[in-house]
Amino acid sequence: MSSREDRQNNSFPLGLMASIAIALLGIGAMVGWWSSRQLAPKSATFAPTSREPIASPSPQISPTVIPKTKTLTVYWLKVTPEKTTLSPAPVAVQKDTSKDRNLELALIALLEIPNNPDYSTALPPGTKLLGLKTDKEGIHLNFSGEFAQGEGPNGLMGRLGQVVYTATSQDPQAKVWINVEGKPLELLGQGDGLMVDQPITRKSFQENYQL
Repeated sequence: MSSREDRQNNSFPLGLMASIAIALLGIGAMVGWWSSRQLAPKSATFAPTSREPIASPSPQISPTVIPKTKTLTVYWLKVTPEKTTLSPAPVAVQKDTSKDRNLELALIALLEIPNNPDYSTALPPGTKLLGLKTDKEGIHLNFSGEFAQGEGPNGLMGRLGQVVYTATSQDPQAKVWINVEGKPLELLGQGDGLMVDQPITRKSFQENYQL
């Protein structure tokens, strides 16, 4: 009797323990499932958005630079059967802030052949302006040796007048000093050349030389 009661007493705890073990296994499975859900990376969802197309930047366009010009005056010869006269003509050159440079450009233009067929020049071909300087005494010019060549009083006077009037186009009262290859000009031309007293002004040219 006692042995049967002992078996009955022992079987109850074993059944209970089995039930508890099964319950624990179930709880462990649930905990594992819940943990895996929490640790699994969540897929991000993005709401579709409307984006305006990005416009390409407009190319930078540099403004057109128009060179500034200045109108200077040069003096050509106008020859008619009756007489020869000094005739002013405008010449456009690139503007410069230096008065000496503007005057230099005018004299360089004078050494070219005039574009207008009504005008002529008495400056010998190949003549070059070697130097120019202005100071309180006046305008100092230095020409290459070609300037002093040539014959004939009318042509020589016309040459001298072209230089004097063009050099004083910005200041009609200025005095002009002319050198040839660095030496003061005393005789213009070969043979019976033209004697030159310096300095020369427009007034002294009109008094001493007749075209």
